Formats: sequence, C-alpha cells, structure tokens
Amino acid sequence: MKSTNDNLKFQAEHHELIQTNNFQTIEQYCLHLIHQKAYLEASIFAKDKIVLDLGCNIGYGTNILSNHAKTIFGVDISSNAIQMAKVTYQNSNINFKYFDGNTLPFEDNKFDLIVSFQVIEHIVDYDLYFNEMERVLSPDGIVIFTTPNSKLRIKKGLKPWNPFHVREFTAKELKFLLSLYFSMVEIKGLYAKKELYNIEFNRLKRIKRNHYLKFKKNNPNYFNKFINVLFKKIVNNKKHNSTDPNNYSLNDLYYVNRNLNKSLDFMVICKL
Repeated sequence: MKSTNDNLKFQAEHHELIQTNNFQTIEQYCLHLIHQKAYLEASIFAKDKIVLDLGCNIGYGTNILSNHAKTIFGVDISSNAIQMAKVTYQNSNINFKYFDGNTLPFEDNKFDLIVSFQVIEHIVDYDLYFNEMERVLSPDGIVIFTTPNSKLRIKKGLKPWNPFHVREFTAKELKFLLSLYFSMVEIKGLYAKKELYNIEFNRLKRIKRNHYLKFKKNNPNYFNKFINVLFKKIVNNKKHNSTDPNNYSLNDLYYVNRNLNKSLDFMVICKL
C-alpha cells in the first residue's frame, strides 16, 4: 500500500478530470447520472447552509449545490481540477480552493454541511481524513459520503481494479468504519429503473469478471470455491439496445435504505 504522501501525490497528479458532456457510450452517460444524482439528493440538506464539497474535481457538483446553499467551497488536491473549476463555474456564492490533502484551509466549526462524494475509497489515512472533516464541521452539522458498492465490483479478497481506489466497501464495512468517527450513520443504496440499472450492473459485472480472470492468470495457485460457478455465467457484453441519452434522466434514479448489497452506489448521512 502507498504511504499517505505517495497516495496524495498520485491522486493529485494522475486522477482524471471528470467529463460532464460528449459521452462516447451510454455507460459513460449512466455513470454521469449516478454522480449527478448524489448532488441533487444532497441539495435537500444544503438549503441556506455553508457547505464544503471535499474532493470537488472540476466543480460540477459544487455548482449544483450552489443553487441551494448560502455559500459553498469546493476543494480538491488537483490544482488542474481547481483551475478548471474556477473558469467553468463562477456563481457569486461559489469559492474554489486547492487543498494539499492534509489540512483543510478553513477555521474550526465553519460548515453546516460537508459532502465528500466518491472520495473515501481513495483514502489511505482515515484519521487524517475524518479528523479534519470533524474539525471544520459545526457541532450540529451533517456529513454526506458516496462511494461504490464493492459487492458489485470485486470478488472478496481482491484489490480494487480502479488504480486510484485504495479500498472499496460493502455496506457493512462502510458502516463499521464510519461508526468509529460518527455517532449517527445512515446508509442508503442507489437504484434505478430496470434498463438504466442493468446498464451499470452489466458494466460492473463485465469488469469484475475480467479482473478476476486476470488475477487467476497471475496467481495460478489461487483457489476459489466459486470458480466453476463463475465460468458458467455468461456476461452480457453487448451494447444496450437503447443508446440515446435522452431516454434516461435523473428521475430514473432513486435512493432506498434496503437491499444495500445490490445497490449501484452508497450514500451515507452522518452526524457527530
């Protein structure tokens, strides 16, 4: 595992800037909707609040929250992302700041709401990450996380296939970790209407299978009791019949607090 500093440097210098248009496949557009939906859901908590978007990338989500927040700050460890955010989103209540990954550039108890979406899976030092968050959060503040569901992405015992992910979580693992730092932890799972759900589900199923086969090839002595079942499964790798983005919208996605193991993504609402 990389050290904290090595990981921060790797993430800052190499993590891609999130694309919000010109999607080449329906899978890319589906993933975009998933990320957008989280910010739309969080906007319910942002009304007239001072908000921190921790790990904002190019600021597309910060911009969504700015329509509801009193003031919002977007921070990221990528200077390129922050530079693009400042050029792209210039609402009067938005501020973008570079963050070195260690100390947040804010005073104690400043924020009513902190969102950190698709970030926790990139973290090496949880104490540093959570303690800084707690420092700048007001006593009655709320923290909201999103992160992928590892049940759909990797076989148990394997490392994430995404090179920027340090660890991915099941719902149980995520609740255990967050309960060490927060007194209230509420997990919801993201679902979608059948066609949209299957686009993302099948994408992850395909990658999960290929990741496992690559691991098997590189580890010939590895034994897994489910291998025969795995090879009997046929992964649907055909393009979805409907590739028109206009057929899908944010209204096709929704969060529920049940069936978490099959959800496409997790949202976790926390209080100190």
